[in-house]
Amino acid sequence: MKNTLLLSLKTTIFPTTFRFFPMLLILFAGLANAATLSFSDSFEGPSINPFWTTELTFGTINLSTDHAVLGNQSVKISSSPGGQRFVNLAHDFGQEMRGSVSVWFYDGYPGQQTLYSGLGLNSAATGIGIGIGIKDWDPTYYHAGDGPNEAITSIQRSLGWHKFDAILDVASTKFFIDGILASESSTSYSFSKLILQVMDPVWRPNAQYYFDDFSASLSTVNVSEPSTIFLLVSGMSLAGLFRRKPKP
Repeated sequence: MKNTLLLSLKTTIFPTTFRFFPMLLILFAGLANAATLSFSDSFEGPSINPFWTTELTFGTINLSTDHAVLGNQSVKISSSPGGQRFVNLAHDFGQEMRGSVSVWFYDGYPGQQTLYSGLGLNSAATGIGIGIGIKDWDPTYYHAGDGPNEAITSIQRSLGWHKFDAILDVASTKFFIDGILASESSTSYSFSKLILQVMDPVWRPNAQYYFDDFSASLSTVNVSEPSTIFLLVSGMSLAGLFRRKPKP
């Protein structure tokens, strides 16, 4: 017998299209206490959807009309002077998840060394962070990867919107940039917290990055499954989304 719960969060009504309704859809299945979750946010509402938590250390997060993929707004994450910047739009699921995550990212600084920014997926169970985005010391290429395999991609940075996709299943972990496979691993990772982030030390210049049309289709992970146990005992622990490189 399955129990199903539907929770819909609507912040703004656009009669011409359904895509601008930020939706939170949670389906709880009785079988093996499994759960699936689907969420999308086009950031078209009057305020940031309560699905998100803002983490503001020397920075701000606001809805903006500066840039948008298809609608009128996106979410703008800006750094401020004063110290180490950690400016994140995040959601903590409180349990390990797997599935697909997609977001559009506006790169306004190709060819410049600014800040770390992108999509981060962090696991509380394993301590491993995986993700896709840009690094402050690399003005030329996007970076993507899982745990120790995170690396420079062959995809060059360019001005404008780029679609980031992460697909985590029981057999592999893949990252795509604008539909092009950027990184692939045979390791099956999971995560408990997702982050749209801007971060960097105080000596880097301030910057603003934009995210739009976020979506996720996820399912819970049994932390006792073999792949998760392997990660727990392997000792491959990472502090965050990106590994640091010494100051040039």
